Parts: sequence; C-alpha cells; structure tokens
Amino acid sequence: MRITVAAGCVFALLFTGAFVAFAEISGTFADPNPAFIEYYASSENRARDIAGMYLMTGAALAFTVFAIGMANRFQGPEPSLASAIISATAVLFAACLLVAAALLGTVSMSRTMADLFDDTGVLEGGETAVLPQAGNVVIMIPGAVMAAATIVVISLRSWASRALPRWICIFGFVASALLVLLAFSGPHLLLLPAWVLAASVAMARAGRMQARADA
Repeated sequence: MRITVAAGCVFALLFTGAFVAFAEISGTFADPNPAFIEYYASSENRARDIAGMYLMTGAALAFTVFAIGMANRFQGPEPSLASAIISATAVLFAACLLVAAALLGTVSMSRTMADLFDDTGVLEGGETAVLPQAGNVVIMIPGAVMAAATIVVISLRSWASRALPRWICIFGFVASALLVLLAFSGPHLLLLPAWVLAASVAMARAGRMQARADA
C-alpha cells in the first residue's frame, strides 16, 4: 500500500507540473498557424515543453503503478474482472500520456536540437500547428476516457469494499463524468490528479490508523 500511495502522490505532482508546462501551447489549440510559429520562436517556451515531456512521462509511469496497486487490492483468490479493467485502462491511459507528451514536445525538441547543431532542416512552418493539436486531442479524448474508466471502476470497487471513504468514491464518479463530458475545456483535467491525491491521502491515513489499532 505504501508504494501505491507514494505513486499516487507522485502522479499528482508530476501530472500537475506537466499540465502547467504545456498550458500555453494547449491554450493555442485551433489558433492560426502564425500563433504556433511565434510560440516556438521562444527558447523559453521550448525549454518548458521539453520539461513537460519528462514530467508527463514520469506521470504515466506513476499512474500505472498507482492503478495496478489499487487493482491488486481488489484481487481475490480468483481472477477479478474489475482488477483486469483497472490495470488495462490504466496502461492505455499511460500510453496516451506518452503519445501526447511526444506530440506536444516534438517541435520544441526539433528546434532546440537544430539550434545546438546549426541544422536548418527543422519544423518551422505551418506544420508546427499539427503536432501539438494532435497531442491535445490524444490526452483530452482517448486519454480522458481511459482515465475516467479507471477511476469509475476503482470507485465502484471501493464503494463495495469500503476501501476508500464514500465521499472520495462520489468525487470519483463526478470527476469521471466531467473528464469525458468537458473534453476540450482543459482545466478539468486537473480533477484527475486531485482525485488520485485524495485517494492516496485517504489510504495513507487508513494505514496509519490500522497500524495504531494493531499496536
């Protein structure tokens, strides 16, 4: 449980950091090409995107560990469909994060490497708008759906087993619905790390209380 709790807290921190790092480029979604060309002309913006790639990659790993840890809590002597769904959707969500991180950071990485090696064959025209917009779509549609599915199943199993407080389960149901329904609103994605952090803190508190009771 300690590993699951730690992974949940790390995910909340890394995902929020990645969200902040990519906030400006995500905010240009559907803007005309000149807006993207101007954005990537800034070395500061490019450095922030590269940092965001690392943060999102780490978040993908941390979420996988957290979700699989939760799935193991619900695994009984026989194979559990709920545990299998949690693990599968978590891995798919992590894959979406990895793809989104690559798409959101490709132009910045290309331009940065070009500056370092004086390469002229870089992404610098209208095509720079395609990759970050694709990254936004990956995380806000398939990614959000997979994350929502993971939260719903964890919340359902936690409601039945009382593994988490009821209010966190209700929060999970609401957050899952908003993750899917709000799509391109952007800030709603922060509901995901908020729920994971709340669940992790609740498990940590329950673990400490159980340890005191056993003592």
